[in-house]
Amino acid sequence: MNQFNMPPCDEWSKVLSHREFEVAHLVARGLSNKNIAHKLGLREGTVKVHLHTIFQKLGAKRRYHLIAPSERL
Repeated sequence: MNQFNMPPCDEWSKVLSHREFEVAHLVARGLSNKNIAHKLGLREGTVKVHLHTIFQKLGAKRRYHLIAPSERL
């Protein structure tokens, strides 16, 4: 666990689906929901649903929580 009480980013793939991992990785790179949707061929609403699930699975509360630990990726 890290300062946000989340699993280390190298364990995210064990917790998240492949698509959720892709979304989390792109959020960590600073992309907006709109840009993530375009890059992955999804609707922006679908990205938001994935983010909601990611936050629940990882115990994150904000996008920032995905960015900080991922700097080690």
